Amino acid sequence: MYKKMIFTNSCPPYQLVRHTFAASAPETIGISDKLCIFFILSGGISCNLNGSSQTVHPNTALLFHTMNLQRIRSVSGCKTESYMLSISPEDLSLLSTEQTNLLDCFYYRPFDSAQLLPLTPADMEQITALLSRLMTLNGEAPSSYGNDLFKKTSCC
Repeated sequence: MYKKMIFTNSCPPYQLVRHTFAASAPETIGISDKLCIFFILSGGISCNLNGSSQTVHPNTALLFHTMNLQRIRSVSGCKTESYMLSISPEDLSLLSTEQTNLLDCFYYRPFDSAQLLPLTPADMEQITALLSRLMTLNGEAPSSYGNDLFKKTSCC
């Protein structure tokens, strides 16, 4: 059974922001009602995972589900660039197929440090190119020719 996501130009099913963890900023602590992926572009942050603090290296994706306590802080003297993509579990399940349940990426992680996913520089480059394009499209007028098709094919 294929599920169809209803997508409108005015309200994408995700939130995407470019984020900077500044050295002087307080640590980020929280629980979200959204599934979040931080795409870490540069070094300089640490994250509490399973009761221990771990340094997060560049070209890493951090996955947090709705029950993860998110505790991220900047390492002294560093400024870290990242993208943060969040989506509701309901919207992500609409993107899943019978063969691939995308919610498993967030909720079924039977190994240590499962929130940390190292990426190759080439993979991160492709991901950031797509995220940058989506941010540009989200900032354009909804009537811009082709935006609706690009967003649909990028997210579905």
